[in-house]
Amino acid sequence: VGVGGRAAAPPPPRACPPPVVAAGGRVVARGGRGAVADASRLYRAGDAQGALEAYRALLAQRPGVPELHVNTGNALFALGRYDEAIRQYETGLREGDAHTRAVAAYQRGDALYRMGKLEEAREAFKDALRIDPGDRDAKFNIEAIDRVLGVTQQESHHGEHAHPGASRPPPPGLQSGQARPLTRGSPP
Repeated sequence: VGVGGRAAAPPPPRACPPPVVAAGGRVVARGGRGAVADASRLYRAGDAQGALEAYRALLAQRPGVPELHVNTGNALFALGRYDEAIRQYETGLREGDAHTRAVAAYQRGDALYRMGKLEEAREAFKDALRIDPGDRDAKFNIEAIDRVLGVTQQESHHGEHAHPGASRPPPPGLQSGQARPLTRGSPP
């Protein structure tokens, strides 16, 4: 129960897909930018499986391109394969520039949220906000999760379910999938 006895229900999520991250002007494989554009085109057309295959082929040739890891994570995310997506986002977090890390942290938070791992999702959104203090969606998501966790904590005080670390299905209301194209050297 939220302020004034009302349930703390965050607003509905946005109807945008997860961001597509371009490999920022780098030549990433034979075929160069065209291969990345083709994979991104598949993703935007809703062919997440085709995009995943294309991004994996690019990664096989250029595993050191963090933007490709984020793209691969986005395709996995669209397929509902959140654990695998998180591993790709973590590579983007370790190896990317600030903008790539901010996108990877945000998407990692979204995947964790969808898995019902609210505390971990909150921390991932905080990471995104530390990297990009102007990220309003990350700030909103932290506040939305805080409201949901406040409800969860009140439920546990009343003897209902919940033990520390228990995974719950994600509640509705996260700002999800904000399109964030990446181009190395360009402002977000």
